Amino acid sequence: MNRVGLRLVLATVATLTAAHLWSRDVVTLLMPALSSALSAVADDFKILRFDFVSDRGNASIGALALLDHTLVLDGRAIVPDGVSPMLVGTTVGTVVQPLLVTLVLVLAWPAGPIEMAWRLAVAAVLDAVVLLVDTPLSMAAWLWEVQLRAHAPDRTSLLVSWNIFLNSGGRLALGLIAGVLAIALAQRVRGFRSFRNGAASVATTESADRSRRAAA
Repeated sequence: MNRVGLRLVLATVATLTAAHLWSRDVVTLLMPALSSALSAVADDFKILRFDFVSDRGNASIGALALLDHTLVLDGRAIVPDGVSPMLVGTTVGTVVQPLLVTLVLVLAWPAGPIEMAWRLAVAAVLDAVVLLVDTPLSMAAWLWEVQLRAHAPDRTSLLVSWNIFLNSGGRLALGLIAGVLAIALAQRVRGFRSFRNGAASVATTESADRSRRAAA
C-alpha cells in the first residue's frame, strides 16, 4: 500500500471514530445556526420546534412546523389552519456526512503542519457554507413537498429538485468539492508565503551586499 493510500485509511478510521464519539456534540453546537437558516429559507412556515428527536434508535434532528402564509398552488389557495403541524427531520449522520468527507480528504493528502493548519481553517469555512446549502434547504424542501403532494402532486420546485440531488450523492459531492478546494487554496497560500519569504530573503541579501561594497 502506498503512502497516500495508508494515509487515506488512517484518516478515514480517525474521522469515523471522531464522528462516532462527537457527532452529536458537533450538531448540538450547530443547532442554533441550522434553525435560523431553516427559518430564513422556509419563510412560508413557522418553525415551532427544532431539536433532537427519536427516530428508530437513530440520532436525528427534527423541525416541527406550521404553514404560516397562504400559498397558491395551481390556482388553489392553501390557507393556514394553525392546527396541522408537520414534522420533518434528518439523521445526525446525514448532517455531518459532507463534513466527514472533507475532513478525510484534507487529512489524507500529504502536507506539512503549517499547510495542514491552513487546510483545516479553509475547510471549516467551506464546510460552514456546505451546511447552509444542505440541511436547512433539505428540510425546507421536505416541508414544501408535503404541500405539493397534498395539493399539487404533478408540480415540482427547484428546492425539491435540490433535495433529490442531495439525497442522490450530492452531499458526498459537496464534501469532496470542499476538500479539494481546501487543499488547493492552502497550497496557494503556502506558495505565496514561500514566494514572499524568498523575495524578502533576496532583498535582505542584496542590501547586505550593497552595504559591504559601500564600506569597502
